[in-house]
Amino acid sequence: WSSDVCSSDLLLRVLGAVTLIAPLRLAAQTTSSEELDVALELYRLRLFQAIGRLRAYPREALDQGLEGTAAFDLVISGAGSIKQLELRESSGVPLLDREAAAQIRTAVPLTQIPLALQNMAFAIRLAIAFRLPE
Repeated sequence: WSSDVCSSDLLLRVLGAVTLIAPLRLAAQTTSSEELDVALELYRLRLFQAIGRLRAYPREALDQGLEGTAAFDLVISGAGSIKQLELRESSGVPLLDREAAAQIRTAVPLTQIPLALQNMAFAIRLAIAFRLPE
């Protein structure tokens, strides 16, 4: 863990789903629906790996025993940057919501986009759960 608090007993889970939106295909580009589905899943897994490397449990939330799951809708632009990041469902703890959003913002530029998705905008729905050990 690279975070305020380092402990293998803390759990941060990332859950999600992906959807292709507003494809910006070049005329010569031919990608099947199945290839796009595989590319979306690959991107999602890469993003989750990047977020996993950034896992952080804010010290204040840990000290107060706060837990929660923040769900987001994320739109990636054709250039690979964040076009929109919207909190879909709050964890109920603003500190955890902000930490989850920060992890997503940091992870997106570190996440390699599969060739089949390059120059396309797509949406991802994901949730980041902060759980203390039982």
